[in-house]
Amino acid sequence: MWAGKSALRVLSTQKLYFQRVSTASALHAGHNKWSKVRHVKIPADRAKGVLFSRHALAIIASVKKQGSADPLLNTHLKTALENAKKDGMPKASLDKAIQKGLRNERSEYCFHLWGLGDFQFIVRVYALDYSEVLLASRALKKACDKHSLERPSSVNDIGNGFIWKGILNTPKSHLSEDVAMEMALEAEAEEVHEIVDENGDEFWQFICDGKDLAIVQSKLEKKDVTFSTSTTVYNPVYPIQLTENYSQKVQAFLDRLNQIENVTDVFTNYIEKRPSSVNDIGNGFIWKGILNTPKSHLSEDVAMEMALEAEAEEVHEIVDENGDEFWQVIEQY
Repeated sequence: MWAGKSALRVLSTQKLYFQRVSTASALHAGHNKWSKVRHVKIPADRAKGVLFSRHALAIIASVKKQGSADPLLNTHLKTALENAKKDGMPKASLDKAIQKGLRNERSEYCFHLWGLGDFQFIVRVYALDYSEVLLASRALKKACDKHSLERPSSVNDIGNGFIWKGILNTPKSHLSEDVAMEMALEAEAEEVHEIVDENGDEFWQFICDGKDLAIVQSKLEKKDVTFSTSTTVYNPVYPIQLTENYSQKVQAFLDRLNQIENVTDVFTNYIEKRPSSVNDIGNGFIWKGILNTPKSHLSEDVAMEMALEAEAEEVHEIVDENGDEFWQVIEQY
């Protein structure tokens, strides 16, 4: 079972206020006023502009992917609007971003970065045209040069470092567990499981191959299933551990990525270091029961039906080291 998680972190800004007591001339006072504008106001305004641009991209992406500008029907848009309002984004800017999403103007581009040992990063960018792609690419190159990473390459060069998955979330209250499992099978999703978001809300999460997202979503929508999230994520095939030696360097690089205007998501191939005691494993592992039976004993339809009746979480075909084929049933231990 897997769920992707974005690695982006929004920077905060603070305005600094000074009280100056001086008997300097009016000309000198004017000089100090400009100094305050140059060193305090301009950087703060620039940071706010980057923050608003990031919110606008999130709004555009949610409208574009869900095809709805109604927050009541598009809960992903509702969340994006709430986050933007909390940071003081003007209503006119919110409306403009929604209209851009409806016009379907922006496209998604991904870049592959690697370095700092064996760490890899997939950076997702939303751009209006090729000139914005070039600007994002140049900003990524500068970030890589500063932090001693390899320069970005096309997403097509990712190879086996990541797998591309489609994610569809629907409120858990809309479907029972049996119905969710049955719909996942009919829509040919790879798996479905329960998740809880950062607000404590519960969802059924359908997972499929990234290239099949539109097909699986269409099949589920025909059964009147609505989604709060419809997106793709990059899951590392071989996660590596983030050690203390690299923790600060990796975080500094992620902070730099946050300053690039059109970046919306960053996916990484590392996991946080966890204690070795079995009692402290926490969310680092999931305890599962595994049952294997020779594939020749059951047809695919029978294996699927039996898994549902036995309330197993999933069933799929495997091949062992000797080349023998099995049906593998997975359940909560």
